Amino acid sequence: MKFQRVLVTLMVLALLTVAIPVVTQADTEDDSVISITDSRGVTTNLTGPAMHVASFGAFATNTLVDIGMLEAAVIFDASTSEFNKSAIPEMQGMPADRFVTVSSSNKDMVVQTMLGLVDDGKWNKSSDVVLGFGYSYLNTVWADLEGYDFKVVTFYPNSYDGIVQVVEDIETLTGANHSVSARMTFVKDYIGQTLEDNGIDNDTERVTAIYASYSSETLKIGNN
Repeated sequence: MKFQRVLVTLMVLALLTVAIPVVTQADTEDDSVISITDSRGVTTNLTGPAMHVASFGAFATNTLVDIGMLEAAVIFDASTSEFNKSAIPEMQGMPADRFVTVSSSNKDMVVQTMLGLVDDGKWNKSSDVVLGFGYSYLNTVWADLEGYDFKVVTFYPNSYDGIVQVVEDIETLTGANHSVSARMTFVKDYIGQTLEDNGIDNDTERVTAIYASYSSETLKIGNN
């Protein structure tokens, strides 16, 4: 069908014509307040980008890889280890002590692991941030961490725009520039505008796949 061929062509062109960004932390000291309200409605305030983050979820680790800020993570969810079926290539060779199983049944170990990072001088409770998924069954884990004054930001996107916001928030929290989230927005806007220019402006004519990404030899298509 015409609109399907047009959409696929546009997705490929949009992704190929946007340069892959090189992301670094800000070159200048920025002491402006960062304020992020997470999926639970909890607002976290920082006086600047976090030096360290806990990446508790494959979504967070993949995002850190894509925005060039993986080095900010000092601890990971064990689901992203190289031994897990959902392994992320960048995790290969990472020491076993950089992982902890994040679950409600293992919350005491999560807390003890984080407290150990504090004792070792690898974590600052006032400026570093835990990134976690907003599943309700993990709420007890986040509550326990917050009980020890750890800053936790959770994410639970349910749309393409929500995914873009997650990336933008993690960029903000880590001090990365916003070129990746901007690229994602551009792809959606470019496809939407070009479809409209080609007379495909009826929702019934559109397919739901509007975003594609290619990273680490993996093609992903997201739905809106």
